[in-house]
Amino acid sequence: LSFDGSNDYVSASSTIIDNVFSGTNSLTVSVWVYGDGGGNDGVTRNIISKGKTNPRSFQIFKELDGALSYVLYSDSNSNWIRAQVGNGSLNSTGWNHILVTYNGGTSYNSLTLNINGDSLSFIGYNYQSYSGMNSNSDPMYVGTRVNTDGSTLHLWNNKIDELGIWNEALTSSEITALYNSGGPLDASSNSGNYTSSSNLKGYWRFNENSGTTAYDISGNGNHGTLANGPTYSTSVPAADNTAPSTPTGLLATPGKSKVVLT
Repeated sequence: LSFDGSNDYVSASSTIIDNVFSGTNSLTVSVWVYGDGGGNDGVTRNIISKGKTNPRSFQIFKELDGALSYVLYSDSNSNWIRAQVGNGSLNSTGWNHILVTYNGGTSYNSLTLNINGDSLSFIGYNYQSYSGMNSNSDPMYVGTRVNTDGSTLHLWNNKIDELGIWNEALTSSEITALYNSGGPLDASSNSGNYTSSSNLKGYWRFNENSGTTAYDISGNGNHGTLANGPTYSTSVPAADNTAPSTPTGLLATPGKSKVVLT
């Protein structure tokens, strides 16, 4: 899906989503984004958030200085934990796989932040006394933050794809498998080192190509709604499938059992 950075976004609500973003429940959120949201351009842009205002439970967003932050909140304005990586962590001209985990603790040591299959060292911060995510029935938003009056702010201005949420912290080998060298693995089916499809609680691939419903293909029915016209894009994450160039300078000598490549 392509977002214009003006007013369009996706929202999804359900008890299942509420339970993923609640208390000290372990979780994983995986999402693909195109570009870096403008980098160090002085504009904050949200990718995923759960709850209104600051928001109330969870968010992944690009800071105004280009840093990428992942925050869990016990309430909107205080008592939170954060993992942050600096400007330049996202590729500005291609697709990026962002995957974050939480193992149920009460400090930033319980967080991981992974980009394009790599677990990154981050700046961690414990603000006051975090005791678990705020439990609420507010929607999960894609591409925006939403105020209590329903107005939007900090909107994403590029493409977002392949959003998945789990009620467990995936292992490092599963994270590598999902990245799949830049071609997203289908998270609804186990494959190789990825064995957690049964704990997938929401999965939005945004492949509908028309209409205003983003279907959850996890089997849990957490269908989302497209608001204000995000558009379907033919640009999607994919591994580099370009064939290698034809080798030259091959030499086969009669009577020898090898070919020399030069």
